[in-house]
Amino acid sequence: MKGGPNACVAVVSLVVALCVAPAVHGAAERSVSPDPKACRAATTGQARWLDQQWKEFMPFVRVCPIRDTRARTVLLLVSTWAELYYADKPSGTATVAMPRPLLFLPGGVPVGSLPVNYPDDPPHELAVAFTAWRRGFPERINLTMKSPTVAEGQKLPSLVWDGTARRYVAEP
Repeated sequence: MKGGPNACVAVVSLVVALCVAPAVHGAAERSVSPDPKACRAATTGQARWLDQQWKEFMPFVRVCPIRDTRARTVLLLVSTWAELYYADKPSGTATVAMPRPLLFLPGGVPVGSLPVNYPDDPPHELAVAFTAWRRGFPERINLTMKSPTVAEGQKLPSLVWDGTARRYVAEP
């Protein structure tokens, strides 16, 4: 073979690098959105994490787990589901201000909030994508407001993990 054993080593190294690169790159580009089917009513313990403004909405509060690649819950998204709240209200009921959705670590430590209600803030819906995964934790949250009157959603400022403050903050 032309080039000898060093050429073989170089070719093998290149092949390995090309095969591994997409897997490493793909892991960082992973995007996770809350699964509405996995969202449940808040437990008694989780309800204690919430302040007084949440009390009237407790029957309509849902907790959505955000899981890593090993299916471990790394974050909890807590929100009032407007669809449930308004389900038994008469048509034309005045819109009420609901608490902003909150983000918690699984043990109940608050780490941020979303700027609008999830999964919807009628007549809009909020698409949430947890991205930029590092060491099994999402360091970025992309937000898109979807409207029945606009074909493409409106991108809202992303939230990014501030490791020093240990919370999500709006991207500057």
